[in-house]
Parts: sequence; structure tokens; C-alpha cells
Amino acid sequence: MIKTKFMSMLCVLLATFSFAQNNSATITYKGEINTRYVDSFLTALQNNKDVPMAAKQQVADMYYNGQPEDFILNIHAQESYYYLDPTLEKEDGYNIGSYADKAPFYTNTSEGKIIRISPTIGLVSLEPLEWNLTGKTKKIGNYTCQQAITNERLFSRQGHYYTKQVAVWFAPEIPLNFGPQNYTGLPGLILQV
Repeated sequence: MIKTKFMSMLCVLLATFSFAQNNSATITYKGEINTRYVDSFLTALQNNKDVPMAAKQQVADMYYNGQPEDFILNIHAQESYYYLDPTLEKEDGYNIGSYADKAPFYTNTSEGKIIRISPTIGLVSLEPLEWNLTGKTKKIGNYTCQQAITNERLFSRQGHYYTKQVAVWFAPEIPLNFGPQNYTGLPGLILQV
């Protein structure tokens, strides 16, 4: 969850839709590093005199050579399961990837459940986020999307809570109120975080 500020997710493939009786879909999201953040992060790193030049170069190489990752969202009726596509893991070397949270998420909207499946601490129950519509729109593919924002409470590696604002773009034309991770509950499929 901490790493989500480093990424931008964009839905790039709507694989299967069946809106009739079972509201089923499989969506692939492309997780990429947010280049605006990387540039400011690397500038600050370059200005840090306490970090050796070799370490600075290694970090810069990892960020600039990071490859996008695919995440899958499977939806059936009022449930969804979101996870990193394991078939695309890099076999040689280290890939910083998208810096997105790689833990799977299970959502059941009829029961109000959002569960993060953490490999280190087990099942973590999350509260649904409260969204505010901004009135902004933009086209993503063939869909006119609306923007919604929320303030998300996260826990840092330094051991304290902090709040960050998250903006998403959802497509009201796609009547599925799901999205990646715990971003759910809007009147349409979230296509971009």
C-alpha cells in the first residue's frame, strides 16, 4: 500500500464482459512507475551528499529500466479478486516494476468487505473509501470517464500513519463498481488510478 504513490495504473484491456445475468469481467491493468515522481525523487537523491555516487547510479538505473507490470481484476457478480499476473515476472535480474502493492485484494460489495491478502501479516480488512466527484472528465480509449478523489490513510515504513489524496478515473458506461486494489465503490469501472 505504501508504494502506490509511485505508480500510475491504467486499464489497457477489457478482456471479457458479460453484463447480462452474471456481471462477469476480466480486466488487465498496466502498472507503471509515475515518471513525474521519479524525476523529483532522483533529483533529491542526486543532491543528497550522504549517498555514494555508485548507489545513486544504481537506483537511477533501476527506476529508468523498470518494466510495467500487469495486474488482473476478475469480477463475478458482487465479488472481485485483484492480483499481480505471475506469468510476467522477470526471470533474470531485478525489475523494480511499477512499485505498486503486489498483494492480492478480495472485494465483496454486497457484504462491504475489502480484504488485502498480505504475505507477511495475513488478511487485512479495509474500510471502503469515501469518494468525491470532481466534475472533471476525460477520454480513456472509447470511454468518457469521470474523476473521483479520496483521501487514503496509509502506514509508512517509518512507523506512522499519513494521508494521501488519490485520484481515479471511472467509466459510468461500464456498470461495474470495481477497480484495482481497494479502489472500489464508484458508479462505473475504474480505468485509471
